[in-house]
Amino acid sequence: METLAIKDIQGYVIRGYKHMRYSRYLLLQITDPPKARQFLAWISPMLTNVEHHAKTSCLNIAFTFQGLKAIGLLEGNLERFSREFREGMVTPHRQRLLGDLDSSDPGQWLWGGPSNEEVHLLLMIFGAEKRLALEHDARFQKMFPQSGVRQILNMDGQTLPRNKEHFGFRDGISQPIIKGSGKTGPKDDFINAGEFILGYRNEYGVYPESPLILGEQGNPLDLPDDPSGSGKKDLGMNGSYMVMRQLQEDVDGYWTFLNEKTKNEDGSLNAAESLKLAAKMMGRWPSGAPVVKFPDADPGHLSDDNDFNYSKIDPDGLRCPFGSHLRRGNPRDSFEDNRPAE
Repeated sequence: METLAIKDIQGYVIRGYKHMRYSRYLLLQITDPPKARQFLAWISPMLTNVEHHAKTSCLNIAFTFQGLKAIGLLEGNLERFSREFREGMVTPHRQRLLGDLDSSDPGQWLWGGPSNEEVHLLLMIFGAEKRLALEHDARFQKMFPQSGVRQILNMDGQTLPRNKEHFGFRDGISQPIIKGSGKTGPKDDFINAGEFILGYRNEYGVYPESPLILGEQGNPLDLPDDPSGSGKKDLGMNGSYMVMRQLQEDVDGYWTFLNEKTKNEDGSLNAAESLKLAAKMMGRWPSGAPVVKFPDADPGHLSDDNDFNYSKIDPDGLRCPFGSHLRRGNPRDSFEDNRPAE
């Protein structure tokens, strides 16, 4: 197991801040690069890393590709980032892959689309309660006018009661545990750091491709060497790629569809069958209990059970369908016909 540089890894990548009940996401644009660089130097000591165990609030930051360009990264160094990151989500090719068509077309997005203002920075503020998050935000609002950045939009999030999402299902249960992070859990949940964090070996025992400094820029002593042995400096080490998407959930449409598909022969509502079909689609009951362990009914009590697999108990998908949200998102052991070498 590799030793993680936990002081140089943003806490959100590993910890998820489950105890932070309120969040504010600030979408920013760089208007004056020299001033923005000073702002980043000022803010960097405040960023929450993995070692911090903040109880009141947390702060993290992310750049878009255009943001790195705006802050002054040279073209040759920008080209070392992954294709997906460089292209973004609005190219025709990416639209087809993501299904962003018709009502989901980027041209209709509230932000991030071709007709919206360009986003350069994402500042993420988390608070154990709303007041703490907003107090943290107020400090930055005073700084922005002289910091070379301008706020485009802010979005707020709040954890719903009993950790349930809008469709009514318990959320945030199934999370991978990165080896070396100090977290504990079921052995099958552990995964090599390189699956999420640049500069470490992944499940195949190789280093993921990371943006290297090819053209001289900045102080080379500030960056670590490429662990792959290229002799170049590694700009990506201890960083990660992040996706930020805002989705609209049609709760009424979802339950109306389920109710229609499970009606009794006389046309009356069959609430039990509607709930069962919803659970089969999700892979968990509203309580959080996994369908693969409880295929017929919700045991009732709130459950964060994540200690299960599929290949032995449900190889044919008769308990938890192959097409369920849970099984598609994480097939666990049900598709590993070959070991990593093969």
